[in-house]
Amino acid sequence: MGIATQLNKDFAELIISGRIATDLLYTAIGDIINESLLHRHSGFLINVTGSDTLPPVSVMERIADIIGSAGQGEIMRVAILVANEVRYGRARQLAIFLEQYQIAAAPFYDRAEAISWLLGREPASGIPAGSV
Repeated sequence: MGIATQLNKDFAELIISGRIATDLLYTAIGDIINESLLHRHSGFLINVTGSDTLPPVSVMERIADIIGSAGQGEIMRVAILVANEVRYGRARQLAIFLEQYQIAAAPFYDRAEAISWLLGREPASGIPAGSV
């Protein structure tokens, strides 16, 4: 349980599992955004499929502020990988909060689709395949 980070060839990934403290989450997001910028990544994948908590809206706003402030002008896309409809809705809220930083964000149920979208291979519709 906790947080893991991974720098892939073309994007950075934050993997959240179990229950975590918000201050730890904020630090991990800031750290991986800064690290990914050093490697010139413009995509960021947040994987919450293993999380058993649903952060309040205020936490989602703060996450958007961290990503937006640290990555403004550099981070262009954020994909949020979710496991259920409730988290999908919360991920949409994060996407809306990121719009103020001109960062495209979208929730996905499928990892391959999320990565494809991050890399610009899918339309930036924000609607994952099979969800309509």
